[in-house]
Amino acid sequence: MSESVGCQTHFVGWDRPLLISAAEFIANHYDAPVPQTTEPTSRQRPTWDLSKLLVVLPTGRAVRRLSQRIRLEAERRGVAYRPPRWLTVGELPERLYRRASDSPPLADETERVLAWTAALRATSDTKLVPLVSTPMPRDTMTAWIELATTLNRIHEDLASANLSFTDVAAVLRGDPATEGELARWESLRSIHAGYLARLKAAHRSDPSEDRRQALANGRCELTSPLLLVGTLDLSEAVTAMLRQVTVTAEQRRQPSPITALVAAEPALRDHFDEFGSVNATRWLNWKLPLDDAQLVAGDDLVDQATAALEAITDWQGSCAPGEITIGVTDESMVAPVEFELRQAGLEGHRELGWTFALTPIGRLVELLRLHLTQRTWQSLAALVRQADVHAWLDRTLPPEFGESRWLVALDELLAEHFPTDLSAPLTDAMLRVRHGAIGAPAAKATAEAVSGALRDFEDREPKRLSQWAALLAQFFDTLYAGVPEQQDRVGKRADEAIQVGRRVLERLQTLGETLDSPLPAATAMDLISGRLFSQRVGDPPRDEAIQISGWLDLALDESPALVVIGFNHPFVPDSVTADPFLPGGLRSRLRMSDNERRLARDIYATQLILATRQRSRFIVGRRGADGSPTPPTRLLAAAEPADVARRLVRLLEPQASNLRRSASAVIASVWGHPVSKTRLPVPILDRGYAVRSMSVTSFASYLACPYRFYLRHVLQLKPLDDAARELAANQFGDLIHQSLEWFGDSPAKDETRVGPIEDAMIAALDRFAAQHLGSAPTAAVRLQIEQARRRLRLVAKAQAERRRQGWRIWKVEASVGEQNNAGIDVDGRRMTIRGRFDRIDLHDTGHWSILDYKTHGHHPRKKHLQKDPRGGYRWVELQLPIYRLMIPYLVGQDVDPDAVTLGYFNIADKDSETRINPADFTSDEFHQAEQVIRDCIRRIWAGDFEPSVDPVLYDDYAMILQSDTASPWLDADDSSGDNAALSADT
Repeated sequence: MSESVGCQTHFVGWDRPLLISAAEFIANHYDAPVPQTTEPTSRQRPTWDLSKLLVVLPTGRAVRRLSQRIRLEAERRGVAYRPPRWLTVGELPERLYRRASDSPPLADETERVLAWTAALRATSDTKLVPLVSTPMPRDTMTAWIELATTLNRIHEDLASANLSFTDVAAVLRGDPATEGELARWESLRSIHAGYLARLKAAHRSDPSEDRRQALANGRCELTSPLLLVGTLDLSEAVTAMLRQVTVTAEQRRQPSPITALVAAEPALRDHFDEFGSVNATRWLNWKLPLDDAQLVAGDDLVDQATAALEAITDWQGSCAPGEITIGVTDESMVAPVEFELRQAGLEGHRELGWTFALTPIGRLVELLRLHLTQRTWQSLAALVRQADVHAWLDRTLPPEFGESRWLVALDELLAEHFPTDLSAPLTDAMLRVRHGAIGAPAAKATAEAVSGALRDFEDREPKRLSQWAALLAQFFDTLYAGVPEQQDRVGKRADEAIQVGRRVLERLQTLGETLDSPLPAATAMDLISGRLFSQRVGDPPRDEAIQISGWLDLALDESPALVVIGFNHPFVPDSVTADPFLPGGLRSRLRMSDNERRLARDIYATQLILATRQRSRFIVGRRGADGSPTPPTRLLAAAEPADVARRLVRLLEPQASNLRRSASAVIASVWGHPVSKTRLPVPILDRGYAVRSMSVTSFASYLACPYRFYLRHVLQLKPLDDAARELAANQFGDLIHQSLEWFGDSPAKDETRVGPIEDAMIAALDRFAAQHLGSAPTAAVRLQIEQARRRLRLVAKAQAERRRQGWRIWKVEASVGEQNNAGIDVDGRRMTIRGRFDRIDLHDTGHWSILDYKTHGHHPRKKHLQKDPRGGYRWVELQLPIYRLMIPYLVGQDVDPDAVTLGYFNIADKDSETRINPADFTSDEFHQAEQVIRDCIRRIWAGDFEPSVDPVLYDDYAMILQSDTASPWLDADDSSGDNAALSADT
């Protein structure tokens, strides 16, 4: 034991975890009753009363684990138990001093940010120049709040070192090299005074200033004993308060109320201060007893998670899962670890919990914030996809829109018409989506339901933050009214997040009126979401699972086996040198906690990890979550130079991570959970649908892949991309086609002059775009409309020339189908053919021409015929040969098909390719194409819908057929027979 400045410091060694020693220390030093030899009655049971004891630990997990040990000790002794008051280090300062009797309530973080914002906006542009070189508009609240948040962070950082803005200015004053910096800190000092004045006017106190005043006025004292357990990195401010507590006790001739437990041998007392915090100078010279075998090379996060799984597989024979901890130095590493554990059939417990943003309600808040900021159809579509909003709409909208048909209608509106601004009216054409009668009302009702629930949020008038918080709470009430509590683990976590959100909103509704100034909805949502996203939720402890803990929890972790992932810079130790206001050099001059102190802290933490457990490994990766390089941690330098050099060479060897053994088979056999190959079978088709009619264009789909043909043309499964921001190729083609169709029905179709033709085409384009795309399409779509306008001007020139050559438009969008019994007879049966033909021209000589508009420059032969690897050509498109078979239904039975010209009217992006390209197929080729057409029909009637083995260009069904994975190629080489059976099924 060491006694210094009145604090009793006990060095309990590091031959076992500190929490075990701490539990034993509490039992031996704080009046624990002896175990009962007989079973006592409730009246006879003695009480172990620790309610006056304050116990401080670094993290919440340490609090939970030590409290669990003390409770179990009380149960073992058979005594009643009153627990101590458990605190984390962050909760300690307010327990170390007596507040002045006239002190107003402490301001919370939101109130402090609002006070900083008010002080900044009241500061002249001249005084703000050292902070922001370009003056900020006074009405742009978001920028002011962001700057206020930064100043609040700097203020708290300084306060933790028992410093103020005035102290920083004093250090810089008189140094010519820091004249520019001095101006900045003088300005901050002035703004800080205004900040304190605004808090005072709001009858609030700044917590940091409250502590400083308590120190200055000698009000730091304790009325209860305080036990510090493993508090290895107390701030200067807390240390100063603890010292005053001990001095006050000495002055009153009272025993010291403070005891510190340190996990180290007594011989190392000079490596710590009197309260158990590390002495950085000493620990920077420490040599860690690392063994080369404990350092494992990894690549990216997935590979590092695999390496961790390999480590715990090695320990399976001697450690149960609940005796293993996986430590992560960065939270982005948790998800890959959880995935690898699930793959091995193991259960992990995320000790870190989840940030509020990762919960369903957190996602809702973020989507709502974006929607209130953007107010677009796209932000609405994202919002209604959130599970809780989706469920609410299913409950709220009329029954005829149920089963999410309202969502399909909304998606079709976005995918086909690209609206942006919610306030822009939708045309009748835009609301005529595929679902016909329900399409228009469903899309409209969806927008109106959400708008109604958010009516108060859409009010452009600013409101107080407390009012916005109340409105958000009301929105939550609307959304979750009548929703039962969920029973599964994920559902309970979501319910907990909802309750956490409600508590935050309730607190925001009690903001001081002076600080609660009116804010726009978007700015208020930024502030509210910031408060919400600082919260965390977690699952109940599961001690039987593998624990996944953060770096700061590992020094006091009790698991006998530990593997650390991400033993890299900049994760451990974390760096503070990049701070623009408090860079490393200035922090050193101010004697603030800097990189060297953090390095010393983490050297000691690593020493504890090595000394207090039987098994440990450290995964040194090469890349972080974003793919950027991550060098090995500076902690590896805490060794002899020769050891450092050898380890770095081994870890940085390019093939180091590849030299590790493959874990999959070992994990499967050791843990008893077979790891099988994931197989998502291609769905088996219900071939009961009879195909009685086909469109002209569907033949090409069948030639490409019969399975995909069935999905698209029989089952009507078509892709829908509500996230698209520009017209797809077919949609751009529709824009051109519709414009030319309307031109073909106008009087200008017989014009020979370019001007009137161009005017008519452009007018048709503008009319169609206005009807189909509305007044506020996306920027990309507006650009595409201009591209279409340019192309139509070229078409106008080609059309004028064609008319002068004696050709006139006889009919546009002529159609065939059931209405005129158009079809193709095969083996005594008829397949009805459906189609619309872009344009039929008639020459003054009586010659016919059937043309198809194409927004490319390709010749018909190139699009219809493709080289066959076995020699010759094969048909891949049958459009024009089918046109030829439909001539009797289009222009009359007496017209000789050989006398009809077929071809493309190419409307390309190149001027030289905008022209009419007649097809030049021979009679034999047409005859061959007719045989292919009839063969397709026979195969369709025979139910031949096997997937094509050849790749499909622009595949809309890759996810269904898994054509974008390696599985099909791997299956081709699989001799087990499983895949053959799969192919037979499909």
